[in-house]
Amino acid sequence: MKASLRIPSTLRLAPAVLVACLALPGCADQPGPAVDSVPEPSQTASVPGTAPAAEARLRVDGAWIRAMAPGAPVAGGFMTLHNDGGSDDRLVEISTPDAARVEMHEMLEVDGVMQMRHLADGLPVAAGAAIELQPGSYHLMFIDPVRMLAEGDRVPATLRFEQAGPVEVEFEVLPLDTRGPAGGHHDHH
Repeated sequence: MKASLRIPSTLRLAPAVLVACLALPGCADQPGPAVDSVPEPSQTASVPGTAPAAEARLRVDGAWIRAMAPGAPVAGGFMTLHNDGGSDDRLVEISTPDAARVEMHEMLEVDGVMQMRHLADGLPVAAGAAIELQPGSYHLMFIDPVRMLAEGDRVPATLRFEQAGPVEVEFEVLPLDTRGPAGGHHDHH
């Protein structure tokens, strides 16, 4: 079953998703979004753009999902989006056959408390910029996965951009205690 839904405007599951996200190790351990930060590339997808002013080129590097904790209804997804083109674009939708839906979120500190906010209008990616989706910042929530996502699994997904259209990407599922493909695992000394 392939799910392909527009990002919903309702936040019925926001409290449950927030609790699940905060329960994931490292999901809220870094403040603020990172921009123009480039991790070690693990895979890249490029699509020539259709923007009228200049050819937009979007790349995705380091797409990964943190393995699910037992009983978790969601899994966090991370990657770096590069817009090598001459015009701004926006990630507006993510779909995968492996989850009921995928939402874009960001973590913000409000009055000393980390809060998760659903990005109902998508995620802008400025021309010439890179946006890093990472724990504690911008991230994806794979909601109601059709199976437990375990270390070593691969999860195909389609990212849909406002200007460039679809980009196919494959997320690698990394261990529950990881910070990402380049960051490795937490040290427990």
